[in-house]
Amino acid sequence: KEPEAKTCVTIDEWIDVWGILVGKAKALSDFPMWLQCYPKVLFEIINRSGSGDISKGELKHFYTAFMDVGKLGEERLNAITNNAFNALTCDGELVLTCHVYKLSFLNFLLGKQPNGPGQYLFGTVTPRNPICSFPIDYSAMNSTEEDRELFGHDKLHKTSRRSVIV
Repeated sequence: KEPEAKTCVTIDEWIDVWGILVGKAKALSDFPMWLQCYPKVLFEIINRSGSGDISKGELKHFYTAFMDVGKLGEERLNAITNNAFNALTCDGELVLTCHVYKLSFLNFLLGKQPNGPGQYLFGTVTPRNPICSFPIDYSAMNSTEEDRELFGHDKLHKTSRRSVIV
């Protein structure tokens, strides 16, 4: 029997493909040629004036025309554009040239944390659950000496401890 033709992929299949593409890449030259060209093509699409640097207005137009951010309303569109432009240009200290855009694109693909400028290339994505890498437990600061349990490796699996005072 012939395999059924697929018209869409699951999120797991999508992530698997990108996992293979990104893999252990550390530079743009580690990616397939089409992916190396993609940020330059995007830059040229956004930089409608051909000036060699993306203006805040051009970025706003890109978000409106290509990313449907404009459907969120003018106030939200301006907020997203301002946040993105400030992140991509270090609060205006950099000009958003093709080189800076490529670095941000690399941050989008290779960044380990969602805090870099790459998160703004395609608008903004709000995580379903807020990320808290290291929750802080302040209860130990208010406890008495007698209430504190001394740490020992032998106790790691025997208690319900979730934090250690350092």
